[in-house]
Amino acid sequence: NSGAIMVTGNRIGGIIGYANKTTTMVAATNSGVITGGGTSQDVGGIIGYAKEKVTATGALLNKANIKASNNIGGIIGTAMSTMELYTLTNEATLVEATSTEKGFVGGIIGSANDNVKVSANMINRAEVSAKFDYVGGAIGQIIGNLSCINAYNYGVVETEGSYVGGIVGFANSRAAGAYISIDVTSSMYNEGN
Repeated sequence: NSGAIMVTGNRIGGIIGYANKTTTMVAATNSGVITGGGTSQDVGGIIGYAKEKVTATGALLNKANIKASNNIGGIIGTAMSTMELYTLTNEATLVEATSTEKGFVGGIIGSANDNVKVSANMINRAEVSAKFDYVGGAIGQIIGNLSCINAYNYGVVETEGSYVGGIVGFANSRAAGAYISIDVTSSMYNEGN
């Protein structure tokens, strides 16, 4: 997609707004600016909201800026199920959340509510800007395990809220008292100021 998207609703994606069923993708690129007005949420450069499992065997790439209320990711806004992906790259200059009451903002994924497996690299080059909690250079919040080869953030992460990280803002388990696993096989790197 190369066309700009300007919407006041929810579940907005450069390629898929709402993935209601199990979805398999080969590769996808978005270069169209995405602007969500008002309280728009679940916004992603590739997928806005994924209800079921998403599998991608090729590169998912976003090149355009994204601005909305909350639950925003350079690649996926909100993921409610398992993600099995290959390589995720956000080359935009800005991912911006405007809400002062809700957060969940990431250079790659805003909120992941299950396990995320990335077979290769997760790279964010965009500034990630928010006004509330759960903000990460790569992932704002993950409730589950994360595995990937390399995780890189080159963008500034800026927020007025809490639970903020250069790679992951907040990580937790689905079951009370359970451990979580963040397994980065090769390297984890944050350069954002």
